[in-house]
Amino acid sequence: PCTVVLDEMDRADSGTMVALNAALANGYITTPTGERITRHTDALFIATANTRGNGAQNGFAAAQQQDAALIDRFAGRRIDIDFCGGIEAAVAPLTCDGVRKMRAIAEAQNMRGVTFSYRAMMSAEGFVVDDGIPVDLALRWLAEDFGADVADRMEQAGAFGPAPDFDFDAAAGLNPAGAA
Repeated sequence: PCTVVLDEMDRADSGTMVALNAALANGYITTPTGERITRHTDALFIATANTRGNGAQNGFAAAQQQDAALIDRFAGRRIDIDFCGGIEAAVAPLTCDGVRKMRAIAEAQNMRGVTFSYRAMMSAEGFVVDDGIPVDLALRWLAEDFGADVADRMEQAGAFGPAPDFDFDAAAGLNPAGAA
């Protein structure tokens, strides 16, 4: 018995993925040499994706449209997993509330392609904890990764305060403007 994880399935070429149809639906595949390979009765196929197989959407530009026959093999077996507040609070206790607010603003304002993941949240947390960056500035930097216009919209919506006036000195780090 085995588990086969098709990680990021929506990134795969749809023609390649169609080759799995027989294994998923019929329990076997036939190789180019004519050999039939039977799937173990306890084999489990798990597909992960950022989309539902309908092609690029919500900022996931590399997602490929998958064949309807392949998508049908997983019909009724999809589990949508959203962000977990407990995980967020554990990995980024200082910035999780701000990132959640930014995520809600992005959704409410239909900011296509603006995604604040666990990875982004942990990055902001690192700026705060490891580098002593103020939370508002760390959040602003995350928003600026999507462009100055996104950062401006986030600020206007109250995700963080106005941009602090900081000078950056590579040797000394961030200092409020005018500080020695």
